[in-house]
Amino acid sequence: MPRIRCLLFAAMALTLPGATDALAWNRTGHMLTALVAYDALPDDRRHELVALLRRHPRFNEDFVRQMPPSVTERADQDRWIFAQASTWPDIARGFKGQDRDRYHHSEWHYVNVPVWMGKPFTPASAPVRGPGASRRSAAPEQHIQEAFERSVAELRDPGRMPEVRAVALCWILHLVGDVHQPLHCAALFDEDWFPSGDKGGNSIPTAGQFRNLHSTWDSLLGEAESLTVQTRKVMQLRTNAASMPRDPFPAAPADTEGANRMGADAKIFAAWIAEGRDLAERVAYGAEVRAGIEKSREDPEQGLVPIKLSKDYVETAKRLAEQRIVTGGDRLAGVLR
Repeated sequence: MPRIRCLLFAAMALTLPGATDALAWNRTGHMLTALVAYDALPDDRRHELVALLRRHPRFNEDFVRQMPPSVTERADQDRWIFAQASTWPDIARGFKGQDRDRYHHSEWHYVNVPVWMGKPFTPASAPVRGPGASRRSAAPEQHIQEAFERSVAELRDPGRMPEVRAVALCWILHLVGDVHQPLHCAALFDEDWFPSGDKGGNSIPTAGQFRNLHSTWDSLLGEAESLTVQTRKVMQLRTNAASMPRDPFPAAPADTEGANRMGADAKIFAAWIAEGRDLAERVAYGAEVRAGIEKSREDPEQGLVPIKLSKDYVETAKRLAEQRIVTGGDRLAGVLR
């Protein structure tokens, strides 16, 4: 096993129960990531993937019925379907009964690789295999790395039913977006406040519009539901990305085949998680957030005081989020190409 993956999964062994069911990016963030990828794919591959999505077992309920009336041209419909597919795993959170049991997997969206406030310590709860696993569960759910590998294997298996491959494609679109939100790759551990981890920022309250650090990061791209507005935003992000440094972890080359391709994609996805964990430590859990947590120690009985994030913090986070959307979209196109 490559060294980077060995280190990553050693860290994953410290992941603890109490996982969050929060989103990664909001609907806009996921759709923008998908549209960046869509624009980077050749026409024949786009058509092939959208044709597969039209075989989705809930295509009528979750695509046709939700398509805006303003999306009338076939090219725009295909574009919207592809973007909508990237949000489908979050749509599945609202399913009931058998469909919820079949399609909703809350633990697939993240992995809590530890970031330490101080020195590493023995967590308050006994380690379990994966994020969100309960002591009551004999077979804990897969985390984001395993979910990605499973979904890619299903998509690339020509023996699978088209309906299964369509669902797998939705998950790939979504998971590559998730892994580029830093707080879906990490959790902050502190012996006083977060002995079992902060659930990817969900346990750090913030003052202002959003209730916690995680939801603040999810919403950095704003709200842009219109396909026209989203397309314009993608063009703007592309222009801004022209000065970005070269991607150190691109997707596996398109001409890599079979098991070698699967192994390469798995290794690279692990590198993306490690990259996200590093960004969480340096930016999301940066000096301003840590100082806010430290200040609450002055009167621990009142609990964690909501942190008022500065304008500089929010602007830095927003610039990083925009970069992550473009990088994630380019990498997603590499996986799908």
